[in-house]
Amino acid sequence: MNVVTIFSIILFGIIIFLIIRTLTKSFKFSAKNNKVQIDNNKVLEYKNLIDNNKSLKTTDKIRAFILILLLICVVIIIIVFLNKINPIFIIILTVILSIIYIVINAKYIKDFKISIVSEALKHYDANLSYNPSLGIPRNDYIYADFENFDRYTSEDLISGNILNCPFIMSDVKTEIVEKDNEGRTNYITVFSGVVAKINLNKNINSFIYIINNSLRLFDGKYKINIDNESFTQRYDTYSDNEVLTMRILTPNVTTSILDMENKTGIKFEIKISNDIIFFRFYTNDLFDAGQSTQKSAENLVYSIELIDDMKNIIASILEVLQDTEV
Repeated sequence: MNVVTIFSIILFGIIIFLIIRTLTKSFKFSAKNNKVQIDNNKVLEYKNLIDNNKSLKTTDKIRAFILILLLICVVIIIIVFLNKINPIFIIILTVILSIIYIVINAKYIKDFKISIVSEALKHYDANLSYNPSLGIPRNDYIYADFENFDRYTSEDLISGNILNCPFIMSDVKTEIVEKDNEGRTNYITVFSGVVAKINLNKNINSFIYIINNSLRLFDGKYKINIDNESFTQRYDTYSDNEVLTMRILTPNVTTSILDMENKTGIKFEIKISNDIIFFRFYTNDLFDAGQSTQKSAENLVYSIELIDDMKNIIASILEVLQDTEV
């Protein structure tokens, strides 16, 4: 097997990987939640918003055309291999197309976030703002004390007020550093998902940690048994103040938490620490651009409904706190 053949096989594998990764990343968010009912009228509204953006629509057509050319190149490469023809020309063409596609796709995603996501959020709540290049500050995440980590990245920041409470939300990824036997550094993902932080108007001077019991275990000495069988079947609750926790986690609050999971299908955690509530969602990046206008619109609706469901939980907690002595 000569060098050209080896290089062709490697390139072929890389191209297939890029195509599959692009398609699965774009469809993963919606596919994962395909049993969830979403508002079709809202989907149509956001679909029209996307279609009416001429610049975005042009970029989308270009990337679709290049993707088709790449698929044709893959077929040609297979034929060339079968007929033992020198594939160097098609290899060069495929490399060029791959680079162009990566650049165009990155532009589409950036334009989608800046123009469409920002507009969709304004439609939902005019006081919310969006900045794709910013994220939740590292120190805020450290304060939540979810886990230890070595590397922290965050982007796609949504900020504003929910129910008159300061609110921020963004994608977050944490990693730890490990070295193998040869001293090479590897980064292992600890968490990758979405985190929200809400500043309350009352300090409970305690912590309450609610976590889906399929995710991980916490220190058992703080575990509290909530008098709600449906809730305890799915969630474990930990706190350093049992009496306060029982008063806060009313049937209305626990029902709103269960309703959110039933509706979204997403596993999540809630941590109340003094005067701050943290939500941590084990899901793909919100507000992703799909490989079609329909999928992009569905992702927008689903992402905004997630914020709305979270808002319902916050409202039920705030209602209890108003009448609770701490």
